[in-house]
Amino acid sequence: TTTVTLGKSVTLTDQNSSKLASFDRVVKNTANVDYKINGNQLIITPKTDSKETGELVFEKSVQAGTPIAYKKAGEQTVMAGAIDQTNRYTVKINVEKYGKLKIVKRDKESNTLVPNTIFTLDFGGVIANKEVKTGEDGSVTLDKIPHGTNVTIKEKSVPAPYVIDETPMKAVVKAGETIEVTSKNLRAKGQI
Repeated sequence: TTTVTLGKSVTLTDQNSSKLASFDRVVKNTANVDYKINGNQLIITPKTDSKETGELVFEKSVQAGTPIAYKKAGEQTVMAGAIDQTNRYTVKINVEKYGKLKIVKRDKESNTLVPNTIFTLDFGGVIANKEVKTGEDGSVTLDKIPHGTNVTIKEKSVPAPYVIDETPMKAVVKAGETIEVTSKNLRAKGQI
């Protein structure tokens, strides 16, 4: 069993000298992944339309249907049909297709965390636009965002005495990772 992350490949090495190249027929690819056999290594690369779980099963096609005869000197020859199920190996696959986005709000001068800031998020049409609010720790984390999603983050409101930063932030979500963006604001200043 292995876990692969969208946008990356995983290499499995045969530790038993099983001659992976001799397993030349794919019986199942229910995870819908790309694969390549290179010597004693199996390289698995997920695709955008890969399933989150599935199996990759290989068999030796050379022996399929081969008749088998049993013979003992001086005795009757006995024949069995053919090999109907050859040697196989199975790799169970879990595909990580989602990432996380963490937004952190800080004071620009003191670097202290700022709670209760509201952001609007534009996911480029992949997910409906959303409003989020930082918690007491000055951050908010969103999960289950599809790999490769471009997110535009804009401040909607900040607690007093901070001034809204009009500059939008951008992030690209990567599967299996938490992408962190930090917004820093100045306090409003008065005059005496």
